[in-house]
Amino acid sequence: MYNFVCRYAEGNTVMTGLEDPHTLTDTAPSLPAEPPTILIVDDEPAIRRFVRLLLTKNGYGVAEASSAAEALSLCEQPPGTIHLLLTDFRMPGLNGAELVACVTARHPRIKVLFMTGFAADLVSEAGFGVSFLSKPFSEEELVETVRQALRSRA
Repeated sequence: MYNFVCRYAEGNTVMTGLEDPHTLTDTAPSLPAEPPTILIVDDEPAIRRFVRLLLTKNGYGVAEASSAAEALSLCEQPPGTIHLLLTDFRMPGLNGAELVACVTARHPRIKVLFMTGFAADLVSEAGFGVSFLSKPFSEEELVETVRQALRSRA
């Protein structure tokens, strides 16, 4: 099975083409005995698969949702079950900012990271100070940004 990734000559994995996932390098950070669980929310199946592959390969627990409604259902679990909400900003129905408002109302300690190809949307609609990962991104950028988001105080 091939995933939505591409490899630069210097070895960075980037979300732009097709590549065999077995050739990806391991950049796993040191994680606690029970790894954090990350909820990936994106309406594009290829992007969810790509991000899931990289995060699980790097030792994280992963849940997936294809919409804000599905993500809200998954967030009905007890607080602390999901440690990071990694969501696209532009989605049908509720956008990422609206999803975050709903989730953080119930789970105020959850960490949030937006992934988007439209960074200007985040500044205008979600405000300054939000954590985001600009698409396309490399495996190293994803893992480091997730690590930083999990360590943040928000």
